[in-house]
Amino acid sequence: MMRTTWLLAFTVGAASFATSAAGARCGAARASALSAVRLRALPRRAAVCLAAKPKKPAKAGGFGAKPATPTGPTAKELLAQATKVYEALDAMTSTDDAQTPVTQWSITVRADGVPELSDWVPIALLALHCAGVSEPSALVPGALAAARREVLEAGGQVVPKLRTAPRQNLEFAYEPLHSFSKHVCDGLSTIGTAREDARRTLGVEAGASAADLKRAHRKLVMELHPDRFVGDEAGAAAAIDRMRAVSEAYEQLGGGRGGRAGGGAGGDRPAGSWYEGIGGKARAEFTAVGKLGKDEAQPWLDVAGACGHRLGVCALAADVPLDFVARNVMRTAAASANAAAAAAADGADDGVEGARAQEAASVA
Repeated sequence: MMRTTWLLAFTVGAASFATSAAGARCGAARASALSAVRLRALPRRAAVCLAAKPKKPAKAGGFGAKPATPTGPTAKELLAQATKVYEALDAMTSTDDAQTPVTQWSITVRADGVPELSDWVPIALLALHCAGVSEPSALVPGALAAARREVLEAGGQVVPKLRTAPRQNLEFAYEPLHSFSKHVCDGLSTIGTAREDARRTLGVEAGASAADLKRAHRKLVMELHPDRFVGDEAGAAAAIDRMRAVSEAYEQLGGGRGGRAGGGAGGDRPAGSWYEGIGGKARAEFTAVGKLGKDEAQPWLDVAGACGHRLGVCALAADVPLDFVARNVMRTAAASANAAAAAAADGADDGVEGARAQEAASVA
């Protein structure tokens, strides 16, 4: 009897244990199935993220971080603002008030190693409002450095090479707007006729070298010297008038400075500066300031806020800088061609001399 009772209890317990184990297995199976259903219901990327182990958040600024959004106005926006200021200041100069504190300047740029910028190219106009300043020209370099970004944007919109030119190679220059208008804009329109007349006055041909000009000038100076007209008042008066014309012609053709007015050859930048030579010695207000940076802007920044000075920038008409860019490209190409021809001629001369030496050696 006891044996039967014990077997019955064991059977019931075993059955109960099997039942509970089977239930646990079924519960686990149901949970796994539900989890699989949930993962299938999500997008693949979300499902992977849900199944993967959580990761620590990446530190800001590391590799792959989004670049910082630039702050402040763009160069184009700065130029637009500066142009509005320029227009307002320019309106002040149109009045009859001779005491207006506004001065206007032409800005030019050049860069080594860039054929388009091998000589000066005018790219912008600068207007300064400097009340109570007797010599505003002293403030131009600082103002130009402070407005460097706007000036380069004005030029870059017309001359794309200006955007890619190395900033460390850029040089700047300025001159009063009235000088630029008279000697450059107006002067270039008549420079061909003026130079032809000057050559006729000196008695030289087109393409005369600096030495030729100097000899012709010296010869005429001796012929027209006052000592040759002692006792001849009429002849002396005529000689004075003619000597004045000879001096002007000599200056028009470069005053014996060769490439300054007529251009030269060799290298990326022509000998002297053709642009600087426009107008001859009469154009004395052109000023090269070289390279500009933050340090050069400080003198203007120190006084502008305290004294209420203002500056404006305006782009030149597109055909103006493009005309000088084209001239630079042609003159640089001509200089390179001349240099190549000279090198070839030297090589040919060396070959002839070598052949002669070899022939002499064989005879000996």
